[in-house]
Amino acid sequence: AMGAGQKWAAFGWAAGNPEPEDWQQPAMLDFLRLCAQYSDAVGIAVHEYSWRVDNIWEDGRLVGRVQDIFDVCRQHNITPYPTILIKEWGWTYEHTPSPLAAMQHILSVGAYYAQFPEIRGAAIWYLGPGFGGIANQAQQLIAPLTALTLNTQLQVDELYPGVGEP
Repeated sequence: AMGAGQKWAAFGWAAGNPEPEDWQQPAMLDFLRLCAQYSDAVGIAVHEYSWRVDNIWEDGRLVGRVQDIFDVCRQHNITPYPTILIKEWGWTYEHTPSPLAAMQHILSVGAYYAQFPEIRGAAIWYLGPGFGGIANQAQQLIAPLTALTLNTQLQVDELYPGVGEP
């Protein structure tokens, strides 16, 4: 794929996977080194959900688990850190909170993600059919999220010194 000029983000695991220790496995460390060597072409796709609509930070292991990747890279001197795409992000597979609550959650998580330039984006789940009609709820977030994005500048506090900078 790289020879053909393609870019690729691997995995796209379900929320909560893999476990933190899985990043320490030899084959995974080799993959993280490949991501570092070809950071403009190879990255990691993850899913982050809270599994609740009332608390986006439910347990600290579902939303924000990209930290596991950066921690392992730092421990093994793997730089630059991998490009991360959060291909599915949200609350539950069938529900979003109200637009007002959702914007508060998005601001909170956005401030966390903003400290990592390697995180290139997060896509809210889901505008397609099925899944209890969540598309109707997610669609109601588009206008407020657009306004929030255009009118908000995040102040980034460095929670994990050195993580965003190899």
